[in-house]
Amino acid sequence: MVHLGLQTGPASLLEAVAGCAAVGLLAYGTYDLSNLATLRGWSLRLCLVDIAWGVVASAIAGGLAYWVAGSEARG
Repeated sequence: MVHLGLQTGPASLLEAVAGCAAVGLLAYGTYDLSNLATLRGWSLRLCLVDIAWGVVASAIAGGLAYWVAGSEARG
């Protein structure tokens, strides 16, 4: 967790995607597991699918942001 908080910038596309996927896992995991614990009707299946979606969506967004930032720096 300290790595994610203190990181200045990813050195590669893979590092950007992995770091953003980890942030997505933490953010969506916190939200979904809280809902699972407190809301009636919030199923484990929904929880797991939504966490997986958050990981994928965050990884894609991080990869695109890295790519765009690299494009800006190059030209």
